[in-house]
Amino acid sequence: MPSMTIEIDSAEDQHALRVRCAGDVLFGRCPQLWRELERWEAADVRDLVLDCRSVRFLDSSAIPSLNGAARFAAAHGWSFGVRPSPEVERVLRAAGRADLLRRDA
Repeated sequence: MPSMTIEIDSAEDQHALRVRCAGDVLFGRCPQLWRELERWEAADVRDLVLDCRSVRFLDSSAIPSLNGAARFAAAHGWSFGVRPSPEVERVLRAAGRADLLRRDA
């Protein structure tokens, strides 16, 4: 069983917000992600990248949370994408959400 630990930090550069998540992530139980996104609501951001390259474990409750992050970005007029670890990519593809995957950021 994963330790349910998550590390989150964020940085904005040239209107792009990168939120980095690392560790064993059970997003359904991760209010830190939402607090981090809300912290940037008023920023001049155009692009939100959820950097999950350091995520070792992702449970199925992540899908609604990732969908919510995509809706949050859309509601603010931001583009959205997930930079995945192999585990995150596997879960997103299995859930039919490969459209959230992003390699360019």
